[in-house]
Amino acid sequence: MDLKCVLTFSCLSLLRNTQTQNIYNPNILNPDLIYFNDEGQRYPDVLPLDNRQSIWANRDANYLQGNQGVFNPVRAQTPVPTNINNFGINPNVQKPSLNSFNVIQTPSSDMEPPRRGQNFADRVADAGESDINSAIKNLTAGLVDPVSLALSDFSIKLMQSIPTQQGNLVVSPFSIATLLALLQQGSLGNTQYQITVALQLTPNQAADGFRKLTENFNKRFSSNILNVANSIFVADSFEINPSYKRIARNDFGSELIPMKFNRPAVAAQKINNWVASKTNKKIDQLLTPEAVAADTQLVLVNAVYFKGLWAVKFKPESTIPKDFYMSNGGKKTASFMRMRRFFRTDFDKTINSQVLVLPFENDLYSLVFILPSETESIASVLASLTKEQLISYQKYTPKEVAVEIPKFTVKTDTDLVSVLRNLGIVDMFGPRAQLSGIGVYREQSPQVSSAFHSAMLSIDEQGGVAAAATSFGVVALSYDDPSIIFRANRPFLTILWDKTVSIPLFMAKIENPTP
Repeated sequence: MDLKCVLTFSCLSLLRNTQTQNIYNPNILNPDLIYFNDEGQRYPDVLPLDNRQSIWANRDANYLQGNQGVFNPVRAQTPVPTNINNFGINPNVQKPSLNSFNVIQTPSSDMEPPRRGQNFADRVADAGESDINSAIKNLTAGLVDPVSLALSDFSIKLMQSIPTQQGNLVVSPFSIATLLALLQQGSLGNTQYQITVALQLTPNQAADGFRKLTENFNKRFSSNILNVANSIFVADSFEINPSYKRIARNDFGSELIPMKFNRPAVAAQKINNWVASKTNKKIDQLLTPEAVAADTQLVLVNAVYFKGLWAVKFKPESTIPKDFYMSNGGKKTASFMRMRRFFRTDFDKTINSQVLVLPFENDLYSLVFILPSETESIASVLASLTKEQLISYQKYTPKEVAVEIPKFTVKTDTDLVSVLRNLGIVDMFGPRAQLSGIGVYREQSPQVSSAFHSAMLSIDEQGGVAAAATSFGVVALSYDDPSIIFRANRPFLTILWDKTVSIPLFMAKIENPTP
């Protein structure tokens, strides 16, 4: 028999069978007053999303040409691949420091110094597209750890690889990448090659990077909550490679929990209970009883939970019902939260979209909103978005902006098999899978038979949660109308961003906001 595995959100089962914002003078505006301008442009019906989908495996194959024969399972002491100096994730980014995860270095001398009173976006606002892209890359080169760049790039590709469909969508690229990196440590040959191309991280880089991420998460003290947990549920009959067990514990912080899978419904419920405990019960039905077979040998689980409070909270009495124009040409009434404050914001010409960054308390996290112009679709924006742009948004200069965004809660269950195949991860789903570095059952190597992902994101006046009365506002009349209005009354992208390590934790598209 073949030995198979089931990959679910945060789960892999093996079966026998198959930057700080500027401080502004408080006298600029009264923080207790909120300004709204209800007389504004009515956005026309938005063009339908197109069906373009980017498949990246072939394009990225050149990253690892000639390296297929030098990959080793479970890392051991051999660098992987051996010609690591030629393995270009980003040739402009230096290797991470041994002492810290996120490398902050002095910009290179050839970078244009900012003019007084202008930020990066101001300097390139009138430049051509090629000049803007060059400036963005210069801005991020040498300032951000290559693991951060790789995870940002993976997040964009992941969103691009999910089949285009109307409706809301939320995923945790960080959770999926964590599971793939954990799987990568026990893979070899072409299976490891495909995962490495998708992550743009070698096994050594991934293990070291996720270890530093875990250490960073664990030492934070903040009113915001970020819980990241890994666990491996193991049947007595499965022999885990001791080296893999050590890497899972030391680099990924994984628990090892004995599990009897001969009663699938009971096993699935125990795993669901573990996930619920790590996500504050926002994800409580990760596995169905059918997802666990009696001959399951191993389940790897990752759970990510975030709860944050806005640095500047919206006033509930200022939330009002307004029209939201959906991509199918219809419209609905949504509850729009409103305020006027200084936030990082600008117009990104390369994706023809307005960008707004709302910080959470302590400035460790932010929620990035990307609002395409009326002539753009979410798909076209994703097709042009780059990792350097995501990072550069945190450098925007705060400007006075009138904000109107709808409250929403979105939860999505995604079958990852086709998504991962679109990313070039193919072999692990069939008989060519090479995963014996994880362990064996009666000398059989496992393969992945299915993959699932579950995520939720919710925001209201107080802040945001990710795992997962109408009145008039007070009008401030002591200053002029703001020159910038960010009114998210049509489909938009939103990204929960970890500012400390410069990675996206969650990404979502909102086409039908529902509180």
